[in-house]
Amino acid sequence: MNTEISPLEYARSLQALGAHERQRLPDWMQTLRAQGQKALTQAQIPDRKLESWRYAGAQRLFRSYFEPAAPLTAADEHAATAAAEWYTAGEGVLRIALVDGHLHLSPETLARLPEGASVRPLTALTEGASPLPGELVPPGRDLFAAMSAAGIGLGFLLELADDVQLSNPVEVVYLWRGGEGPRLLQPRCLLVLGRNASATLLEQHLGLEGAACFSNVVSEIWLGEGAHLTHLQYQGQNAASQHLCVEALRLATGSRYEGTRFALGGAWARNEIEIDFAGEGAAVDLAGLFTVGKGQLNDIQTRVRHAVPGCHSEVRFKSILHGAGRGVMDGQIAVARDAQRSEAHLQSANLMLARDAEIDARPTLEILADDVQCSHGASVGQLDPLQLYYLRSRGIDTVTATRLLAMGFAREILQRNPYPILTGRIEQRLADALVAAAAQEVNADG
Repeated sequence: MNTEISPLEYARSLQALGAHERQRLPDWMQTLRAQGQKALTQAQIPDRKLESWRYAGAQRLFRSYFEPAAPLTAADEHAATAAAEWYTAGEGVLRIALVDGHLHLSPETLARLPEGASVRPLTALTEGASPLPGELVPPGRDLFAAMSAAGIGLGFLLELADDVQLSNPVEVVYLWRGGEGPRLLQPRCLLVLGRNASATLLEQHLGLEGAACFSNVVSEIWLGEGAHLTHLQYQGQNAASQHLCVEALRLATGSRYEGTRFALGGAWARNEIEIDFAGEGAAVDLAGLFTVGKGQLNDIQTRVRHAVPGCHSEVRFKSILHGAGRGVMDGQIAVARDAQRSEAHLQSANLMLARDAEIDARPTLEILADDVQCSHGASVGQLDPLQLYYLRSRGIDTVTATRLLAMGFAREILQRNPYPILTGRIEQRLADALVAAAAQEVNADG
């Protein structure tokens, strides 16, 4: 019989940890921690009675205790070297590493920042700065937002002033190497782009083999008028890790967001993406690929809210279920009464390679305006037997044929990544999983 860990245990641990760090925190951070503590003592573990958790509750996360990492201790001397092994975007890139719960900003990166661009630890933000962490993901949002606020400390701000355009991407590596038992890591990212600013963000969430952690990530992204952000994220956690990433975006007039997600890792993984249009003429293009293996849960939640006229959103996710696990794609688009001339499309396509896998695909629309172009759809299917037969008839074995066809299904999303090293990393991990799964299916068929 499993004993469930109470959220109050985390409240006590985070409070004790915070007592040692209080004198080193700015006033706003102390206030946010106090708000998180209060919310945490009142929060409940999400279960399937909640609509947004109806397909996969969070009880699994509370069967074991993850000791909160101390976010303000200095990074060890090997942190930069450990992160460097995982960088993918080449020379000239602005690099940020969060290794084992510690932030590392290299002097080289800080020196390459153009005028009007800054990268700072969250602890360097002063009272009165705007925006501050917690405005898009407040502590009272749910249990995990409360945990993040109660332990806030680890994280960074990337800020671009008006008209600043970064020519090279910003690459962020979140890495857990393990070594001292399961840890709770709660990094936060605050990204603020001013009017007509532009940037590319390349983000990786990684864990070395066997290093168990619960990564509770919060990213808050503000795009000013006419700003443009290209954002690529790869989640490649190991099979011993649990991963939750909440991303909240606010788009001003005429801004654009192009996002791509690759979610392949973790024993339990959930990505929540909330997008709010705050100004007319803004646009979002969000696409992703996630996989599900044996015993794995991979849950994608998207919420797009059209509150103003003339905005455009495209959301499409593909999944490959190659083992006896469960996938969820729960997408929602809401168009308010005043959001006339909105265009919104939501698609979920799912490929079932394992006979005992499960997928819950639920794209939904809520439309209150009458002058709109909106669509949504979901598909669940298997490989085309005629295509398999065609490849087999040309001497290609079943395992290889399955891999080729599945990779073809994923190609639309894979092509959105322009970085060859990361492409190779993603494709190799995907190919290894597909080959193992196909071989297992062949053996099961005798």
